[in-house]
Amino acid sequence: MKHVNIFKWISFLDGLYFTTIVTSLYAVHVGMGLSDVVLAQAIYSTTVFLMEIPTGIVADKFGKKASMILGFTSGIVGVFIFLLNPMVLTLFAMRVFQATGNALNSGAREALLYDITAPLKLNFKKVWGSVLSISIFGQALTGVVAGITLAIWGAAAFVPLFIATNLMQLGAAVLTTFIPEGRTNTDEVAQNKKAWVLLRESFSLFRRNTVLFALAAVGFLTVANEYFLYQTYGPFLSEHAVSLFWVGAVFTIGLLLNALIVRNVYRLEQYLTLEKILALINFTIAAAYLGLGLIHNGTALVVATIILIGFANTEQPVVSDYANKQISSDIRATVLSGMSLITRLSKLALTFLVGAVMVGADPVIGFLIHAFYITIGMCIGWWLLVRCGCVRKVDHTTGQIPGVNP
Repeated sequence: MKHVNIFKWISFLDGLYFTTIVTSLYAVHVGMGLSDVVLAQAIYSTTVFLMEIPTGIVADKFGKKASMILGFTSGIVGVFIFLLNPMVLTLFAMRVFQATGNALNSGAREALLYDITAPLKLNFKKVWGSVLSISIFGQALTGVVAGITLAIWGAAAFVPLFIATNLMQLGAAVLTTFIPEGRTNTDEVAQNKKAWVLLRESFSLFRRNTVLFALAAVGFLTVANEYFLYQTYGPFLSEHAVSLFWVGAVFTIGLLLNALIVRNVYRLEQYLTLEKILALINFTIAAAYLGLGLIHNGTALVVATIILIGFANTEQPVVSDYANKQISSDIRATVLSGMSLITRLSKLALTFLVGAVMVGADPVIGFLIHAFYITIGMCIGWWLLVRCGCVRKVDHTTGQIPGVNP
């Protein structure tokens, strides 16, 4: 439990990422255009997408702990490059380093935590949900702290907030050194495997394991696409006479709700099977998107936005528990990165589709497209989950889904 508690502190420090809020503000302050900021974000998204599988292989071959430390370090380097000479090219470079760091951390952190909790016979859904919720709470706190700091000191607070981000990342990297690798005999074998062998074995597992295929497919078909929401809800709410206070408050309230749900979503498995849990979450998200598209009352729009942010990705602990029980430790990070890649592909495709349709149009059409996509996707996902037998609960005495072979 000591190492699990260290993981929670790592997650909290990683959530305190102030540059998420101040990067665009600082870029405009030093003379860059909003188009440069948007292009930098596109570079970030593309880099994360391209780096998911390579960084998963790095984690399996050289160690998940090493991958995490390298991930935090990459983000620190990116921020320093930008601060030393704030210009468009260094902004792009920072985004590449941050995206690479994100990818190095994404599959490795989950895989390492699972390797630590499995021998202790801990409920991984509960532990992972707790770790994720603490990170989300950190993100919510980030918004409050950055807002107060900027309100008091104005533009003078930009650089200190960048430095504070790096200090938090450095603290997370240092704490990671105290986490045992949790390496097994199969991990030692993985070190000696060629990268292409790890990749081949991971894709082979996807092809033959119906549980992983179904979970990956559902992830592709039901993305909440919260990044699209973050880029559009502010101006949209303002146009409907919602005060600027509530435009800012919905983000913090939504993230706090998200942290609460993620922390406790494992409890639903006492009452519901997997497909019902996913349906409850995704149909709620679809209904919130539909509400944003059809409702014109400011208060109702605020509630719908809070629900959307609050329910986005809350299925992760449950899905992760099902997935990890199907994966051997030697290819765990690569497979998890592959599943993340599939979800990111869906987000990119959906964002470009909506962006193309929305040119010169109201964001309402984007909200309605998301509502339709998630609803249809969850219906298809329900069929896939029932077909693969994933609707049965995990037997925690054996760590498997009854009737399903890994």
